Amino acid sequence: PGGTARVLITIGALLLYAMLLDPLGFVPSSFVVAFGLSLFLGQRNILLGAAVCLGVPVAIYLVFTRVLHVSLPPSALLGGAI
Repeated sequence: PGGTARVLITIGALLLYAMLLDPLGFVPSSFVVAFGLSLFLGQRNILLGAAVCLGVPVAIYLVFTRVLHVSLPPSALLGGAI
């Protein structure tokens, strides 16, 4: 897709992220949107992309909740563990 389509799809993904954040939690929502966008924008190594798209939100979640004591939406999928 062209530049305008990429921008519109990225905006749509960010809107989807905002809608998924509360029901799914920070880590699953971040993974779904980041992984989907990385595939859409041309990520070729799926395993590396999945690892990065999972590892970065987990690290951010742990830093914010454990170190900075800032509340982020917990994951509904893992019983609030992450």
